Amino acid sequence: MENFDGPGLLIDSNIYGFDLIQLLWKQRYDQPEHEKMLTVILKLIKVDLRHCEEKDLKAYFSEDEIEVFKGAISIQDTENTEVLARWFDVMLTLNKKNIKDYIIPAHQSYMEVHSATNEINYLVRALALVKYAKTFFKDRLDEILIQAKNSIVNCTSAYFQQLILIELISIYGQRRCHAEFSKFLEEKIKHFISVKDFRSARFCIKSLQLIGMLNKNQCNIRMAEIYEAEGDQHVSEMQPNTFYPTISEVYLKGFKLIASATECQELHDRLERKVAKFQLEVFRTLQAGGLRMIPEIDLDDIHKKVLNLNLHSSNLAYYTLLDLPVISKSAVEELAKRDKESPTVLERFFSEQVKITKKGAQVASQDITDSYTSNARTYMREKLMAYIYFIKGTLDGYIDMNKAMVMRLLEDAKSPFVPGDRMHDYCLGLTAGFQNNFVTAAHVLIPQIENSLRHLAATNDIIVTTYDKRFHLENLLGGLLTKIRPLANEDIIEELNSFLVDNNNVNFRNELLHGLMETTLVHKYGQYAWWLCLKMILQTKSIFPGIKQ
Repeated sequence: MENFDGPGLLIDSNIYGFDLIQLLWKQRYDQPEHEKMLTVILKLIKVDLRHCEEKDLKAYFSEDEIEVFKGAISIQDTENTEVLARWFDVMLTLNKKNIKDYIIPAHQSYMEVHSATNEINYLVRALALVKYAKTFFKDRLDEILIQAKNSIVNCTSAYFQQLILIELISIYGQRRCHAEFSKFLEEKIKHFISVKDFRSARFCIKSLQLIGMLNKNQCNIRMAEIYEAEGDQHVSEMQPNTFYPTISEVYLKGFKLIASATECQELHDRLERKVAKFQLEVFRTLQAGGLRMIPEIDLDDIHKKVLNLNLHSSNLAYYTLLDLPVISKSAVEELAKRDKESPTVLERFFSEQVKITKKGAQVASQDITDSYTSNARTYMREKLMAYIYFIKGTLDGYIDMNKAMVMRLLEDAKSPFVPGDRMHDYCLGLTAGFQNNFVTAAHVLIPQIENSLRHLAATNDIIVTTYDKRFHLENLLGGLLTKIRPLANEDIIEELNSFLVDNNNVNFRNELLHGLMETTLVHKYGQYAWWLCLKMILQTKSIFPGIKQ
C-alpha cells in the first residue's frame, strides 16, 4: 500500500472544503504515482456528512476503494484535520471494531474543522458521533454541550440551529434541552417576526416542539399564525393592477395545519375566509385572461355554492371533484338554441365570428350559426372550471399529495387508459397538478393524453396510422378523436375536440405545445386538463364504455 504522506504529498492542516478539493485535484495530476490514493481522498472529501451511515458509504465507495481505507495505516501521519476527521469516521462506520480507536479522534477533528470554518455540518456530524457511542464521551458531555450551545447562539440560521438541536436531544434528552433552549428559541421567534423572516420563525417553532415545549396541536396553531402573518405582510405590500397568485397559497398552508383543530376556532375561521377571498381573486384574474363572446361567469355565486356543499373532509372534497360531470353535448345544444333565439341574435349583424390573437392576427373563423354552439360550450366550460378551482382549493386544505401517493392511486386504478410504460409520466403530471403546479402538469399530461388515446385505439383494433402512402404517419389528434368515437361516450369526444384541437375554441394542445399561450392561461387551462386526465384515468370504463374489458 502506498504511503499517504510520502514525499510531495503533504497537505496543509489549515485548508478545508472547496480549497482542499482544488489542492487535491492539482496534486492528483501533478503526482500520478499517488493517483489511486488521491482519488479516494477526493471522494472522501465530497461525502455528504448528513448521509454517512454504513449503507451510504458502501453504496458510495467501490470495494477496491474500501480496501484502501483498510490498508492505509499511515493516514494518521497527515496534518490535515478534515482528511483525518473524515478518514477516521469512515473507518469506524465501516467496522464497529474500530470505534474504540477512532471515535474520539474523529470527533475532535470535526470539532477543530468546525472551529476553523464555522460550518455547521461538521459540528452536527461531531455530535452524531457522540450519540453513536455516548459511553466514550461520558466525562466530556458538559463540555460538549457548552460548545454546541455557543454554536447555536452564534448561528444565524434557524435551520442549522434545528439540526444541532436534533442531535443534542438524542444525547441529552428533551428535558435538558427544554431547560437550556426554550427561552432562547422564544426570543429568536420574536426577532424573526420583527424582521419579517417568517420561514426562520417557523423553524424555531418546530424546534420548540422538538424539545417538548409544544405538543403537535400547539405547534400547528403557532405555525398557522406565522403563515397568517406572512400572508398579511404580502397583502400590505400589494401594488395596484398586479397579479399575486401565491398569497392564497400562504394562507392555505396555515389553514391546512389547523383544518381539524378545535382549540383555535377564531384563527381557523379567519384563515378560511382569507383563503376563500384570495382564491376568488386569483380565479377572477385568470378568468379575465381570455375575452370571448360569452356571458360573464358569476364567480361569487359559484363560490358560495361550493362553500354550501360543506366539504368537511378530504374524501368528500376529492370525490366531489371527481364526480363533476364532463360537459354534456345535449346541454350545449340546448343553451346554443336559447342563445340563437334571443332578441340580441348576432346573425342579423355578422355573418361570421373571427378569432384573433392579442397581436390582432386572425387565426380562425366560423359561421355565426356554428359559433352559438362553440360559445355555449365555452361558457359551460368556464363555469365547470370555476367549480373545479374552488373544490380543488377546498381539497388542498385537507391533504398534500406526493409522488408516492399518486403512484399508489395509479396502481390501484389499473386503468386501461394508462399504458404501463407511461405510469411514471402520469405520476409526474398528476402530482404537479395536485400540488397546483398546473403549468408543469399541462406540459407533461397533454402529450400523455394523446398517447393514451392512441393506446386505446391500438388495443381495440382501430388503425390510426396511414399505411396506403409512401410514409406511414400517425393520424393527428383531430383524426384520432374521430376514429375512437365508437369507444367513447359522445360528451368526452366533443369536449376533447373543442378544448384540445378546435382552432375556433381553446385549441389548448396546439397553443400549448407551440408556445403560443401566455403562462396565466396555461395555468388556468392546465388545471382543467389535469382534471380531465384524472377523470379519464379513474373513470375509464364509464367514459370509454366501448373498450374491451
